[in-house]
Amino acid sequence: MMKLFLIFHLLTLFDFLNLSRQNSPSYLAESSPISGVIYALGSNRSVVLGKIAIEEKSEGENVKNIKLKFLSPSDKPLVIENYRIKNGEPTFFSFEQKQTQDYGEMQVEDSEIVFNYKNEKTFEKRGSNLLVSANTYDFLKANWDSLMKGDPVHGRFALIHLKQTVEVSFFRDPHFKNAPKNSIVIKGSLSNWFQRWLADPIYFSFKADGEELLAYQGKIGIKQEFNGKFNDLEGEIVYDF
Repeated sequence: MMKLFLIFHLLTLFDFLNLSRQNSPSYLAESSPISGVIYALGSNRSVVLGKIAIEEKSEGENVKNIKLKFLSPSDKPLVIENYRIKNGEPTFFSFEQKQTQDYGEMQVEDSEIVFNYKNEKTFEKRGSNLLVSANTYDFLKANWDSLMKGDPVHGRFALIHLKQTVEVSFFRDPHFKNAPKNSIVIKGSLSNWFQRWLADPIYFSFKADGEELLAYQGKIGIKQEFNGKFNDLEGEIVYDF
């Protein structure tokens, strides 16, 4: 988010990208950074909750290392996520939530997914269409024709804090309110009806041709402190590519 965020950092996500390394080899080609502003949901983009910054480095033709940072309005790092994407699917994903001291990682080893959340490991057989925030955008673009026909597309989203994957479904939502002008909105929700009842959906707004992500609405990576507890937040991320 995961609530989706994307439960998805879908966020979180939806969805968006990274892997940090010291002493990166010289053959890594660096792409222009992507940024965005995070607004409180329902504030008409008047209340700023924070920012995001995305850095991507290509390692050859089929490998991308991606770093996603959720920042406070004053640019203080609050959440750091690192990804390695190979041939469109994640082989590594880690996160550190600095507000709550939460952390964990996922690694894909051959046909097995290894989750390590706060030093507790679980294992899961790898299926097709494995998703994290960093490859959800490309997954939706690759399935754009099906989405435009009204057909849903499905994947399994990795949730480190649950140490498992969950099935998610994406489909076009022509009735979404407050979408950017001349945009197409893709809705993401959990496939299981009971999980779907517990978790709010997420929304991605694309340009009509599907080539550019404009905004994301749903659960976000940063949290809000209230009475000594950190609570989840929902927001709208407006991207600047």
